[in-house]
Amino acid sequence: MGSESAIGSEPAIGSEPGTGARRILFVAANASIDRLHEVDHLVPGGIHRPDMVLALPGGKGLNAARAALSLGADVAVVAIVGGRAGEWIADRLAALGIPATLIRAHAETRTCLSVLDRSDGSLTEFYEPGEPIAPEAWPELEGAVAREIARGEVGAVTVSGSLPPGAPVDGYARIVRMVVNAGIPVIVDAHGPALELAIASGPTIVKVNAGEAAGAAGIATENEGVEAAKASPEDALRAARSIVERGAGAAVVTLGVAGAIVVDPAGAWRLSGPTSRGRYPVGSGDAFLAGLAAGVTGGMDLVEAARHGMAAGFANAHAPGAGELDAAVARTALAEIMSKRI
Repeated sequence: MGSESAIGSEPAIGSEPGTGARRILFVAANASIDRLHEVDHLVPGGIHRPDMVLALPGGKGLNAARAALSLGADVAVVAIVGGRAGEWIADRLAALGIPATLIRAHAETRTCLSVLDRSDGSLTEFYEPGEPIAPEAWPELEGAVAREIARGEVGAVTVSGSLPPGAPVDGYARIVRMVVNAGIPVIVDAHGPALELAIASGPTIVKVNAGEAAGAAGIATENEGVEAAKASPEDALRAARSIVERGAGAAVVTLGVAGAIVVDPAGAWRLSGPTSRGRYPVGSGDAFLAGLAAGVTGGMDLVEAARHGMAAGFANAHAPGAGELDAAVARTALAEIMSKRI
């Protein structure tokens, strides 16, 4: 794509942190403790004693922040957390060296569980909705984002994941408008009404999977009811174009191992690359967001930034834990990811 997209170059993957690069601010409104259990065989109704257990500060925003840190980006987090689970998340972020402004909610932060069945490689997932936040929590979150922007050196802001119960349905749209008015790129990765309202607020990029894109665009996919990764590239292209027509500066629609579709006013592109399916796909979309944001912050054009996102997503799928990845694996994958104008 070269200079045809104005979103932005040195590769972000594997670069050294703390070298003066501008920060990526990750907004994590519905944080969680993300747990991964591995068992030899998952039996409904049975008792299981997993021999591998991993717990991470998660939810889409925190997963993406950790992935971006692994890629060498300078990151910061604004999140809503609460209770003992929230304290655990605060401790883990501090141990990782991730600067975090945490809005303390009275509600206990949720836990999300993924169980890997080694016998067939399937993942069974349990996502708690979380407890309702107090009315004052959301204005405090917006205020924290505004203060981070006022500090300067913010190269991009990401808004991702579900809204916590009790949050205003236009919460993400309000943050998008704030960031756009500050002249900073903002990337949205959400779903449902929160995504639809955010699109209308004019985000720089919307990054979603094919199912989320089709839902936002009001398109019934050929594979409606199956996993988003199986949605057709044609459906993804139509949905991405609709998202741009409705207000987003650009759309990146992921298709799992089938690659991604990239659309902006200058045209459309199909990304393709390694097709090996890793054992740990949970969090690959968050890692994609991390690589994309790192590329945008590093001054890459849209397609190049999306290539970096796809490489990060691939690396995530080959490491246990949502948002966990090896930057060396991402670098190797990046060399195999091709873009074609469509």
